[in-house]
Amino acid sequence: MELQRFHSDVMQSLSAFQRIVTTVHKKTGVKIICEEAVKILSDELGLDHCSIMLLDESGDYVVNQAGMSAGDVSKGEAFLDRAFKVGEGVAGMVAKTNTPILIPDADKDGRFLKVESAVDIGSLLCLPVCTGDKVMGVLNLSHKRRNFFSKHHEKVFSILSATIGHLITFVRLQKDLESLNRDLQLTVMERTREIEESNEYLKNIFDNASDIIFTIDNEGRFTFLNKRVEDLGYTKDELVGQSFDCLLISEEGIRAFVNVLKQGDKKTVEIELKGKDDRVWQTLCSFTPLKSSSEGITGLLGIAKDITERKMLERKLLQTEKLASLGTFVSGIAHELNNRLQPVLVYSEILLDASIRENELKLIDTINRSAMGAKHIVESLLRFSRQEKPHKSLVNLNNVLNSVVHILSYRMSSSSISLKMELDKALPMTFADEKQIEQVFLNIINNACDAFGEKGGEGNDIMIRSHFTDLDIFFEISNNGPEIPKDKLGKIFDPFYTSKEVGKGTGLGLSLCYGIVQEHGGDISVSSEEGRTTFTIRIPVTSTKEYTSHTHSVPKETDKAGGEKGGAKKDEKRILIVDDEEDQVDVMRYILRDRYTTVGVNSGKEAIERLKSEGYDLIVCDVKMPGIDGAGVYDWVRGNRPSMVNRMLFSTGDTLGPKAEKIISKIGDHYIIKPYNADELLRKVENILTQDEHLHYP
Repeated sequence: MELQRFHSDVMQSLSAFQRIVTTVHKKTGVKIICEEAVKILSDELGLDHCSIMLLDESGDYVVNQAGMSAGDVSKGEAFLDRAFKVGEGVAGMVAKTNTPILIPDADKDGRFLKVESAVDIGSLLCLPVCTGDKVMGVLNLSHKRRNFFSKHHEKVFSILSATIGHLITFVRLQKDLESLNRDLQLTVMERTREIEESNEYLKNIFDNASDIIFTIDNEGRFTFLNKRVEDLGYTKDELVGQSFDCLLISEEGIRAFVNVLKQGDKKTVEIELKGKDDRVWQTLCSFTPLKSSSEGITGLLGIAKDITERKMLERKLLQTEKLASLGTFVSGIAHELNNRLQPVLVYSEILLDASIRENELKLIDTINRSAMGAKHIVESLLRFSRQEKPHKSLVNLNNVLNSVVHILSYRMSSSSISLKMELDKALPMTFADEKQIEQVFLNIINNACDAFGEKGGEGNDIMIRSHFTDLDIFFEISNNGPEIPKDKLGKIFDPFYTSKEVGKGTGLGLSLCYGIVQEHGGDISVSSEEGRTTFTIRIPVTSTKEYTSHTHSVPKETDKAGGEKGGAKKDEKRILIVDDEEDQVDVMRYILRDRYTTVGVNSGKEAIERLKSEGYDLIVCDVKMPGIDGAGVYDWVRGNRPSMVNRMLFSTGDTLGPKAEKIISKIGDHYIIKPYNADELLRKVENILTQDEHLHYP
């Protein structure tokens, strides 16, 4: 019986196998193959249910592709729409383990997950559909009769399921190949179009590049140039075949190029190129070897970048560094110069009031004026070399302008420049930094004189007008020099911009003017047309009430002796004078001798020792001293004698130095700049000693 069963099962299976192979190998679709195989198996074996399930794209589920059932159609279709997660259920386990599962009797086998089914499943055979070692899906066969499937079926149908797997793989590969061929054709067409577009794009890049791009052969002759070479006055055709050194100016440039050509390496060199109109380009030339697999190095690719403007900027930056060095130098010597000028200025003033002969008085007056002149020179150097915050006072800007005009009168008269002024005599006083506004007027008028130097000839004139409104004061400074081109008009206030020749201007003058006027809350503008260029300066009117509400009390007016109008009388106030220079101590003690009791020391350390044991009404202290400096004395007083903080007056020869700036930021206007005269010192001292006792500084 067993042998007959084996023979019957094998023959039945082989018959189904033969029909499937004969029928399916001509099919071209996966779903069609699955449907044909299911139909043949169902017919040949009389199955109640047969289906082929394939893994989805994620590989997490097996999903029905084709199936047949002998039960009710609607229930069968619902059953066939199912999917199983890999590892769950019989189909899921087969897909996971790549091992067939044979269940002769579903009611007696615990591995069979009983699910709602359209048919009565008695016997089940589930086989992996695979290609090689890779599982693609499962083949499900079931019959309502128990023990319908045997080991013989398992062996034969394992071969069949593998064959179905190979057929499905083959069909898929065919479809992939067809798709690949179509994609390849599209890709070739697309790449061809892209290459054509790229060629056009590269041509545009070469022709419109901001640099000259060229190639030269091993003999140094041009083989290609882009259109940018036209900026030098040449056409591409003119230079192709010519030697590169036809564009070189200096022997140094020729030597550099010859070295590049000999070495045949990557190299970047600065070379001057000459144009057809003798224009000179400062260029940065980068050379790269052009290599051929068969011939080796065939030439060089070159890119010449115009760096003329960059080189000009480098020169300007170098000039700026020189200015910065000047600032450091001036700051360093200002203290020493002003210390030396202090005794000369004060003692010459005192001698001018003494009863001496007229001839000697003239000599002393010359000494005094020379000292004041030296003081102004140092102040000008400081203002020029470093940015200074405005030190405002109540001034008449007409008077400031007149003082500048007086300074420049010789230059204008010697250059045959006619000056006309229409100044509003009713111009209101305003708070401004007199020295900084002087610098603005000086720079603008000097620029006008320079412009006439370019124009030459007679009939040159400068016209200056002033007028005001309730809120602003206006100055218009115009000249009939050359017109400023429209493309340069918007740049003249930019730092480093200048129309003057190299070495004749830094391009900082008008930039400084702009910054000064802005710092005062105003603005400066320029207009230019043929025959007239006008600079308009606007400075806001700042009232005394508005300004003093943010500052300390205005010093009381003093007479020549330093006391209030009405006479001087020595009181009992004690003043400690701190300066490392003995001459400075002597000068201050001499000025204050008739009004106050003074004690002088020559170091910050000695001053602190005195303050520990003695009381003083005022401390006059130098900022820059060896050892404990003015800042150190201030910090000690703030920590140990806080009531004296607003009773300190600092003297300095350099208001722009870091030490002076540190102190000034804390004390407000409680400082005096060397060299000062007797009146200035007495006024400062009197103001501090008579101020509100409740006023103090941080």
